Amino acid sequence: MLHPNLAKIELVAHALGDLREQLVFVGGCAVDLLLTDPAAAPARVTYDVDLVAQVPGMVFPDESLAARVKLLALRFEQIGELDQA
Repeated sequence: MLHPNLAKIELVAHALGDLREQLVFVGGCAVDLLLTDPAAAPARVTYDVDLVAQVPGMVFPDESLAARVKLLALRFEQIGELDQA
């Protein structure tokens, strides 16, 4: 049986389409992807899927905007404020 975290990753990866090639899954949802010991206990179930991307927004603000527009077009939502630092 597929761990619930991995099922969430598959769902999000499918929804991202080709954009997933530019992102990295991180956080609690990705722990089971990193486990190599078959005897290890499965990771706890998480309720979100965290992703990171390298977007040189301070140097190329248009690239940062383009990435956000792509995610919004795929019906993802921006939660919280953008970090302008």
